[in-house]
Amino acid sequence: MPDDGRQVSGDLSDPFGQSNGIDPERKAALEKAEQFLAENADKLLHSVTAHHSTFTANELHSALMDRRDWQPPELVKDVRSSHLVREAITTGLLSDMNRVITYPGTVYDFGDDYKTRYTTIELQTMEQQILHAARSWSNQPGAGVRRDTVDLALSNYRAEREAVGKKYKLEGDIEDAIRKFVEPARYRFLHGNPGAGKSTVINMAVRALKQAGHSVLITAQPTQLIRTLERESGHKAMPLHQVLETLESIRDPALAPELGLQRGGMLIVDEAAMSGTREKFRIMQVAAKHNLSIGDIGGLTQMKAIAPGDPLRAIAEDPNTRIIRLEKVLRQRKEKDKEATLAMDEGNAKKALKNYDKRGRIKFTKDPVEQAAIAYTEWRVKPINDGKRGVMFTLDRKVNHKANQLARKHLKEAGYLSDGVTIQTHDGEREFSLQDRVLFRETITPDQSMSGGRITKGAVGTIEAIGPNHMTVLIDGEDSPVTIKVNEGIRLNHAYSLTLSQPEPPAWEEGHMMDSPQGGALDSTFPIITRELDHPQANVMITRHQRAMTLFVDKRVYKDLDALAKDASHFEPEVTALALANWRKRDANDTGPAPGGTRT
Repeated sequence: MPDDGRQVSGDLSDPFGQSNGIDPERKAALEKAEQFLAENADKLLHSVTAHHSTFTANELHSALMDRRDWQPPELVKDVRSSHLVREAITTGLLSDMNRVITYPGTVYDFGDDYKTRYTTIELQTMEQQILHAARSWSNQPGAGVRRDTVDLALSNYRAEREAVGKKYKLEGDIEDAIRKFVEPARYRFLHGNPGAGKSTVINMAVRALKQAGHSVLITAQPTQLIRTLERESGHKAMPLHQVLETLESIRDPALAPELGLQRGGMLIVDEAAMSGTREKFRIMQVAAKHNLSIGDIGGLTQMKAIAPGDPLRAIAEDPNTRIIRLEKVLRQRKEKDKEATLAMDEGNAKKALKNYDKRGRIKFTKDPVEQAAIAYTEWRVKPINDGKRGVMFTLDRKVNHKANQLARKHLKEAGYLSDGVTIQTHDGEREFSLQDRVLFRETITPDQSMSGGRITKGAVGTIEAIGPNHMTVLIDGEDSPVTIKVNEGIRLNHAYSLTLSQPEPPAWEEGHMMDSPQGGALDSTFPIITRELDHPQANVMITRHQRAMTLFVDKRVYKDLDALAKDASHFEPEVTALALANWRKRDANDTGPAPGGTRT
């Protein structure tokens, strides 16, 4: 086997067999490979880099065995059954210098894997363009306001709070961040740990920008977060994929009045680190097309993109980009919880987890789902918690379904829920009762509802009335309930538990939403760990609450706190195409960190 670990052979200088004397079987395989690559080379590279920027020859070879919709039907059988065809496709594509860049394993240290790695010209070019735009736009005038306009917005906010008997809680560093965020510039990135007050900055920035006559649109990838952003900012927010599709299809934002955005306005992107290279490139591209200013908001240690690249990290680590930092914790009410959140964000999971363990907030058990459902029920049925938001977190959809079912079982036993109506949803039969918490996985438009109201995909609410063909739901943060028809196949589920895991890209394209509560805040949370996890997942799990968090851990997965803390501390930055290129240029004797950067 070659040093780079490839299981393919062939002459890279003659990938399609132009030399004389080739045997008929191999010649036929090369002809089919040439036909395949002529139409599908870019699609294959896109497939093999769906999750990561780099890949090996073996991974490319294996990708050919996966059935994909883009594969030409007439060649699928040959590709899957003939190793010669797969070998010819792999060898031919890896030798295409117009598409692929090769990095021998001896050039860099990629853990224990010293095989040759490859990336694509497409990804490297996109990453270069993203970073170039962020650098140049950081120093270009764009949407923004004068300091006195910001001060007026802050003064008005203070008056509003005091008028209803509430305290003005914006501290000095928050006010400073707001002023910097709305300084006239084409690009800025507000970086902060969980609960640092980033949503407050969005709220006040939108107020100041609109007061100065700028158009603003808030967007984010997690659909759960869209509802929170709208409720907290009082301004329209839309899912990122919808915003991009609309802006890409029109010549001027004014042609899409539903966006509320004008040419030269500002696009605020919350949880921006959840976008990979390709999506971030699309964001910068529509901003360039419509002369928009970009306001990125997020942290670098939470849930990563499900796509290749880590563009926001590259922007944050570049000294020539406009970065605003928030380092305090405002979300949690208890000082001990704030200390744990800071420790977790700094990568010290052991310190954070010990903090909670000493207070009895971590339970190692053989049945964490059952125990979490019981704890959630005990919390939910207390009258003092009426109107408060609490939820269990899980790491996959199967466990999530179990948690929802167990919560309903215990709530019925406690008399909180009554027998309900069985509905055939998109995900199977589900029973829904009065007071049930529900999550909408589709948008209900006014013409689809019986009361003329609208329910946005990702909305969570409480059932106030229900029948065989209808239900009335009060959405969190709304004043009036909405009555809808309940049709077979409705995308509706219970909302006692949410999953942190994002769906694979094909599922995303089919319209399945992401449940992740990243970016949101809840009164009480009950995270459940039933499989191994990493730092970003652990960070989101234990930092969403304002008042209380109890963590339930499967002792068959993690026997004790030390074992849990080890994985909860593990953070592996994505090896980007651009980082790989920069690493290649370094001195071969340099023993610094591998590509992907260091944790900040």
